[in-house]
Amino acid sequence: MDTVNLSSRSYTSFTGPHSPRYPAPDVARGFMLLLIALANVPFWTALWTEAPEPTAIGTVWESVRGALVDQRSYPLFAMLFGFGLVVMARRRVEHDVDSVLEANRAYHDSLPEEDRAAFVAAVREAATVDARKMVRRRGLWMVLFGAVHSLFFSGDIIGAYGLIAVIFAGTFVRRRKVTMWVVSILVILISAVLLGWSSRLLLGGPSEALDAATDPTAASPMAFMSSPWYPLIGLYMWLIATPMTVLTSMALPASFLGAWIAGTDLLTHPERRRGTLIVGGLAGLAVATLTWASLDALLDGAQMPVWAIVLVGPATTIVGGLAGACGWLALLAAFAGGARADGEPLTGVRWLLAAVGKRSMTAYLSQTVCFGLLYGGLAMSGAKAPDTALMALSAVVVWGLVAGLCAWLERAGRRGPFERLLRAAVARSARRSRLSELAVPSAGAVAGVPTEPSAAVPDSPAGRAEVSQPRPM
Repeated sequence: MDTVNLSSRSYTSFTGPHSPRYPAPDVARGFMLLLIALANVPFWTALWTEAPEPTAIGTVWESVRGALVDQRSYPLFAMLFGFGLVVMARRRVEHDVDSVLEANRAYHDSLPEEDRAAFVAAVREAATVDARKMVRRRGLWMVLFGAVHSLFFSGDIIGAYGLIAVIFAGTFVRRRKVTMWVVSILVILISAVLLGWSSRLLLGGPSEALDAATDPTAASPMAFMSSPWYPLIGLYMWLIATPMTVLTSMALPASFLGAWIAGTDLLTHPERRRGTLIVGGLAGLAVATLTWASLDALLDGAQMPVWAIVLVGPATTIVGGLAGACGWLALLAAFAGGARADGEPLTGVRWLLAAVGKRSMTAYLSQTVCFGLLYGGLAMSGAKAPDTALMALSAVVVWGLVAGLCAWLERAGRRGPFERLLRAAVARSARRSRLSELAVPSAGAVAGVPTEPSAAVPDSPAGRAEVSQPRPM
């Protein structure tokens, strides 16, 4: 009987060149990275001790950012991450099961019907265990990548999503809906309590409450950015903020929401519901704007009852954050459309956004490099702190430069360097495969199946090569 070497397969997509690649997730990731750049660029004002003079256009932009970017971009990030994990695991399991069954087709067909079912169940369980290990291994490497990134940018989010993958690998792979619901409700309740308590600071004045009312996990680097010890301080802050992000922010519920979306056709065939996605997307952004408006009014000195003040934080971050993220995702899916007929490539803006989305880790880390060089150089030269509007413009320019790099890599047919590094690390750290231990059939391997000589699935000496991984962002 023939054997199958699972380490020799092609990895054009999750399971090889014949698997369709849907454009909506990549397009959404590409645009999400622009939102991430706009959300993260204010971090670099910490290099200056004096705040810039406020401008009219800067004030307008701060309102737009609060309504549509802040606390809206990272739940979008999380939904795409959860979606990617589930799709990756599902395709991995399906491909491995098909490969093993094809290699043992003659024996499988010779079995009685009930023994065939036991054989297939054993193979599928082994493939599922392997997929869970692969997701967890990927998460561990993401945590390490995030730790290194935090030496330069303490607001790193890669580590938080890696931690989610490590802890909940089995939940994503087996799509345990009850676990997802229970954990999400608990996290939302914890976040609501913390945000509600923080919102009470508004009773003491707007200036004390802005950060606390919008992000319970934020740790300000203001006092440390100019210190030579900042890399270690940034790592220390990241070590605290990363588990807090998992426990108290919308990252985990949004990841589980993305896992649910993976079981629908909302991102794989958005052309089927384009009108609904557009209406729902606009509604989500409207809710995000309204929830921010309540906080903005309080920060401007509006008077509200105590109960309303307590609800401002949860409304802005939980309701507005998830609604805004869903709104962006729906509009981006409608814009991207479904897979093109006969492999027809994307063009124009869709092609550019998809090129960035396919290399989201490289793009995310490159933004930190660009911001560090730009604002570090300005601060060292003695330039005044730029206002918020100029910083937003710089974020768009930086995203454009990174998009140009991704476009060049796309035309050259190359993955991003950090995607390649992560992929290689996950593959080379693999231990002996569960499928490689499954002799098909061996004594006791499949209950009730008679023992006959047959080939096992051999293991790759360097660890099983990984299928294409979902982008972390």
